[in-house]
Amino acid sequence: MEPETTTDPRPPALGVARVLMAGLALFSAWVFLASLIALGDAGIDGIVDVIVSVIWVAIAAGVIHNGTRMRMLAWAGLAFQLCCFVIVSACGEAAWARQCRVWYDAGAAYWWLPAFFVLVTSLWMIISDPRRLAGRSA
Repeated sequence: MEPETTTDPRPPALGVARVLMAGLALFSAWVFLASLIALGDAGIDGIVDVIVSVIWVAIAAGVIHNGTRMRMLAWAGLAFQLCCFVIVSACGEAAWARQCRVWYDAGAAYWWLPAFFVLVTSLWMIISDPRRLAGRSA
Protein backbone atom coordinates (compact mmCIF):
# COMPACT_ATOMS: atom_id res chain seq x y z
CA MET A 1 0.00 0.00 0.00
CA GLU A 2 1.49 3.29 -1.13
CA PRO A 3 1.24 6.38 1.06
CA GLU A 4 -1.04 9.09 -0.23
CA THR A 5 0.83 12.12 -1.53
CA THR A 6 -0.43 15.65 -1.51
CA THR A 7 0.72 18.72 -3.35
CA ASP A 8 0.87 22.19 -1.95
CA PRO A 9 -0.78 24.66 -4.35
CA ARG A 10 0.54 27.71 -2.53
CA PRO A 11 3.31 29.76 -4.14
CA PRO A 12 6.70 29.76 -2.42
CA ALA A 13 7.20 32.19 0.44
CA LEU A 14 9.15 35.32 -0.46
CA GLY A 15 10.28 36.25 3.03
CA VAL A 16 7.78 39.04 3.67
CA ALA A 17 6.63 37.24 6.81
CA ARG A 18 10.18 37.09 8.11
CA VAL A 19 10.63 40.81 7.49
CA LEU A 20 7.38 41.54 9.34
CA MET A 21 8.32 39.32 12.29
CA ALA A 22 11.85 40.72 12.51
CA GLY A 23 10.51 44.28 12.32
CA LEU A 24 7.90 43.55 14.97
CA ALA A 25 10.47 41.94 17.26
CA LEU A 26 12.93 44.83 16.86
CA PHE A 27 10.18 47.41 17.35
CA SER A 28 8.86 45.72 20.49
CA ALA A 29 12.38 45.46 21.93
CA TRP A 30 12.99 49.15 21.14
CA VAL A 31 9.72 50.23 22.77
CA PHE A 32 10.36 48.03 25.81
CA LEU A 33 13.90 49.31 26.39
CA ALA A 34 12.87 52.93 25.81
CA SER A 35 10.02 52.57 28.30
CA LEU A 36 12.35 51.10 30.93
CA ILE A 37 14.81 53.95 30.44
CA ALA A 38 11.98 56.50 30.62
CA LEU A 39 10.64 54.79 33.75
CA GLY A 40 13.80 55.82 35.57
CA ASP A 41 13.20 59.46 34.66
CA ALA A 42 9.41 59.59 34.94
CA GLY A 43 8.96 57.45 38.02
CA ILE A 44 5.58 55.82 38.50
CA ASP A 45 4.03 57.97 35.76
CA GLY A 46 5.96 55.94 33.19
CA ILE A 47 4.32 52.66 34.19
CA VAL A 48 1.66 53.10 31.48
CA ASP A 49 4.38 53.07 28.84
CA VAL A 50 5.94 49.95 30.36
CA ILE A 51 2.60 48.10 30.30
CA VAL A 52 2.00 49.07 26.68
CA SER A 53 5.53 47.96 25.74
CA VAL A 54 5.14 44.59 27.49
CA ILE A 55 2.00 44.03 25.42
CA TRP A 56 4.03 44.79 22.27
CA VAL A 57 6.51 42.09 23.31
CA ALA A 58 3.60 39.65 23.83
CA ILE A 59 2.23 40.51 20.37
CA ALA A 60 5.62 39.84 18.78
CA ALA A 61 5.93 36.51 20.61
CA GLY A 62 2.41 35.48 19.59
CA VAL A 63 2.92 36.33 15.93
CA ILE A 64 6.31 34.62 15.75
CA HIS A 65 5.13 31.48 17.57
CA ASN A 66 1.88 31.23 15.52
CA GLY A 67 0.29 28.56 17.74
CA THR A 68 -3.42 28.69 18.51
CA ARG A 69 -3.10 30.10 22.03
CA MET A 70 -0.28 32.45 21.09
CA ARG A 71 -2.36 33.80 18.20
CA MET A 72 -5.17 34.50 20.69
CA LEU A 73 -2.63 36.33 22.87
CA ALA A 74 -1.48 38.35 19.85
CA TRP A 75 -5.09 39.20 18.90
CA ALA A 76 -5.83 40.32 22.46
CA GLY A 77 -2.68 42.45 22.45
CA LEU A 78 -3.59 44.02 19.12
CA ALA A 79 -7.09 44.81 20.43
CA PHE A 80 -5.50 46.37 23.54
CA GLN A 81 -3.17 48.49 21.41
CA LEU A 82 -6.06 49.64 19.24
CA CYS A 83 -8.04 50.60 22.34
CA CYS A 84 -5.01 52.49 23.68
CA PHE A 85 -4.75 54.37 20.41
CA VAL A 86 -8.42 55.38 20.51
CA ILE A 87 -8.37 56.34 24.21
CA VAL A 88 -5.11 58.32 24.05
CA SER A 89 -6.25 60.06 20.86
CA ALA A 90 -9.57 61.01 22.44
CA CYS A 91 -7.90 62.34 25.61
CA GLY A 92 -4.76 63.61 23.89
CA GLU A 93 -4.14 66.69 26.01
CA ALA A 94 -4.62 65.00 29.39
CA ALA A 95 -1.46 64.71 31.48
CA TRP A 96 -1.70 60.91 31.73
CA ALA A 97 -2.09 60.59 27.95
CA ARG A 98 1.24 62.34 27.43
CA GLN A 99 2.88 59.66 29.57
CA CYS A 100 1.90 57.00 27.03
CA ARG A 101 4.64 57.91 24.56
CA VAL A 102 3.91 54.94 22.32
CA TRP A 103 0.46 56.22 21.41
CA TYR A 104 0.63 59.94 22.20
CA ASP A 105 0.12 61.97 19.01
CA ALA A 106 -0.68 58.72 17.14
CA GLY A 107 2.78 57.30 17.84
CA ALA A 108 4.79 60.23 16.49
CA ALA A 109 7.56 59.64 19.04
CA TYR A 110 8.21 56.29 17.31
CA TRP A 111 7.77 57.56 13.75
CA TRP A 112 4.18 56.25 13.63
CA LEU A 113 5.43 52.67 13.69
CA PRO A 114 2.89 51.62 16.36
CA ALA A 115 -0.02 52.43 14.03
CA PHE A 116 1.76 50.78 11.10
CA PHE A 117 2.47 47.59 13.05
CA VAL A 118 -1.08 47.34 14.42
CA LEU A 119 -2.48 47.59 10.90
CA VAL A 120 0.04 45.33 9.15
CA THR A 121 0.11 42.73 11.93
CA SER A 122 -3.68 42.56 12.02
CA LEU A 123 -3.76 42.00 8.26
CA TRP A 124 -1.04 39.38 8.57
CA MET A 125 -2.93 37.56 11.31
CA ILE A 126 -6.02 37.41 9.08
CA ILE A 127 -4.14 36.27 5.98
CA SER A 128 -1.96 33.67 7.72
CA ASP A 129 -4.64 31.98 9.82
CA PRO A 130 -3.62 28.28 9.91
CA ARG A 131 -7.22 27.12 10.30
CA ARG A 132 -8.22 28.89 7.11
CA LEU A 133 -5.21 27.48 5.25
CA ALA A 134 -5.89 23.94 6.54
CA GLY A 135 -9.56 24.17 5.59
CA ARG A 136 -8.68 25.27 2.09
CA SER A 137 -6.35 22.33 1.47
CA ALA A 138 -8.71 19.69 2.88
